[in-house]
Amino acid sequence: MKKLLASDYDNTLKNQGVVSKEDMKAIEKWRENGNLFVVVTGRFEKPEELLIPIDACICCSGNKVVLDDRNEYVYFGSNAELAGLAKECVKHESTDNVFNICTPNGNFRFDFADLVKKNYSQLIDIPEFLQVSLLFDNDVDCEKVCESIRENVDGLNVLQNGRCVDILPQKMNKAVGICDFADKRGIDEKNIITVGDAMNDYDMLKAYNGYVIEHGHPELIRAIGQTTKSVAQLISVYNKK
Repeated sequence: MKKLLASDYDNTLKNQGVVSKEDMKAIEKWRENGNLFVVVTGRFEKPEELLIPIDACICCSGNKVVLDDRNEYVYFGSNAELAGLAKECVKHESTDNVFNICTPNGNFRFDFADLVKKNYSQLIDIPEFLQVSLLFDNDVDCEKVCESIRENVDGLNVLQNGRCVDILPQKMNKAVGICDFADKRGIDEKNIITVGDAMNDYDMLKAYNGYVIEHGHPELIRAIGQTTKSVAQLISVYNKK
């Protein structure tokens, strides 16, 4: 029975800037045995940029599936939600002052000051979005702004990861993206395994046979209850089943 292993990227598969040789070899063997391996990330990545053997990159926190020949999308946020989010974000000076937007038509970066100066007119030509990402000076400032967005802007899912935050349409998270990918390929949910390290991985780990990397967030380890030393070790366990 074909299995799907979905792994977070930063600090799960990629540690200290590299993917280990052990993980690379294990992934190759996993795929040779007829299984699928995908990376699930908050980044706006293209599969070839990851430099690892994968079947797809589920990026934008699950909302965009990048394949060799096409892209697949799950949910779209509206222009009204985007504008409301931008107006809330510019109230806070603790960000890097750049509004990063992923859309089906490409990625856009806007300076906060320029957005205000031009009365948000740059957003008019963006009818829908997949994800907005922001970077803050520190975790505490990030958490404060996340709470502000949740309180004042409807229709969004706000996912904090340290001093970074990814903002998606309300129904969207990594678990939803994995579910959509698996359904289209006829993979039963009992044959989906997930691995991650941070609280923005919680939804996918809770939904699908989740494991936390041993150096992962303590709160996530407590919530999920299963750990693994590495992706290679996890693959070794499931190759024996």
